[in-house]
Amino acid sequence: MRHRFGRGAALGLALLLALTGCGVSFEPEASALYVTKEGTVTGAEIESFDNSSFTEARYDETELKEFVEEAVISYNKEACGQEYAYADDTEETLSVSVEKLEVADAVATLYLNYATCEDYLAFNETDETVTELSVQTAADAVAAGVSLDGLVDADGAAVDTSKMQESTKYYVVTIAGETDLMVDGKIAAVSEGVTVTDKHTVTVSGGETVYIVFK
Repeated sequence: MRHRFGRGAALGLALLLALTGCGVSFEPEASALYVTKEGTVTGAEIESFDNSSFTEARYDETELKEFVEEAVISYNKEACGQEYAYADDTEETLSVSVEKLEVADAVATLYLNYATCEDYLAFNETDETVTELSVQTAADAVAAGVSLDGLVDADGAAVDTSKMQESTKYYVVTIAGETDLMVDGKIAAVSEGVTVTDKHTVTVSGGETVYIVFK
């Protein structure tokens, strides 16, 4: 897993509302990311945990839990001065927190909450699956030099983004890497080459920097 294998109570509540609100339910069947308009991130890692083909088990669920918790605590100690792995254990903000960790039917499922996109990238710095990630309003993105020209809709048809570019109601995810990505809104436009799988979800591949606009 990544690091390879939150915030406090307020962030935990915000993430809970985000993951279940607006008709969005983040329950991926494979590893994926979920980003909110506020810039928080939830990363889901879903991987095989089948040791049956090995003469000796490589690791067990307890060892996995200890490894993840130690990695999260170590990161938080340096990033925010908090030596905790779970948001419920402190009233302070955690940069990274464990949302879910379980092993069932030879599959390990890990959900980690990240306070910011920067925390996600820093915690997973040794993993090159996603190398760039940020969320900002369309107006801020354009002001920062992002070009939203040439974006398309789910069917690949050109989208007029002129009104979006001046809006604080539209948000832009800037991402480079390979992953499934869900947003807490409805996707309005994407870079060419991004596959829209439903109104909230895209698949990013190729490693190039691309943009997803949502509202």
